[in-house]
Amino acid sequence: MDKNKIPVLLIHAAREITEQKRLLILERQINYHNATKGELLVQNKTFETIELPYKDNQRNISSIPPGTYTWQKIKRTSNGNDAVYIRDVKGRTQILIHQGTKPEHSQGCILLPNYREFHNLINNKGLIVII
Repeated sequence: MDKNKIPVLLIHAAREITEQKRLLILERQINYHNATKGELLVQNKTFETIELPYKDNQRNISSIPPGTYTWQKIKRTSNGNDAVYIRDVKGRTQILIHQGTKPEHSQGCILLPNYREFHNLINNKGLIVII
């Protein structure tokens, strides 16, 4: 393949995944002693996020490290509610994006006060970039 075509293909792929509402970008903005506030961007829509503070990726008490992860929509086995499962987080399992308004509602997950609108907007699977 011509090396000059690779950047063009990447641009087209990024545009397509964005238009299909499969690319999520989480920007962490404010760190408090008990919480981290941020914004989650889906195409041109922004959602407020709440997470635990980062504590070396420790289970149940820390947010996950910045990075790029895959995700998919699921039904939670604990309560049957909709959620987004973030896959392949090193050293962690069961990391979700779900409804929540306080850091106490999380054990390392990403909370969205306006989860229902978010869930109805996104596709079934994709990528999340956390910065």
